[in-house]
Amino acid sequence: DGGGGRWAEIPYSFNRTVVMDGTLPHESTPVTGLPEDRQRVIMGFNAFGEDVGRRIAAAPEHSRAFRRKVRLFQAMGAACAAGVSVG
Repeated sequence: DGGGGRWAEIPYSFNRTVVMDGTLPHESTPVTGLPEDRQRVIMGFNAFGEDVGRRIAAAPEHSRAFRRKVRLFQAMGAACAAGVSVG
């Protein structure tokens, strides 16, 4: 979002690196044209300062603890959207 409330689309380019603020919403679109013998690879690198690193160490991204927290927050969000009190 460049401040106007719209998504910024970055088209595919071989060997492209995109650096962004990970706190912004982001996604990868479905693959629409790739040879059958190839797979798309998306690699994410997270860089944290020492102030955040200690907190992140308790549940590193994609670890079992991280996935459990994601599921919990998703369930809480769904419950709130449905009008259920979660407090």
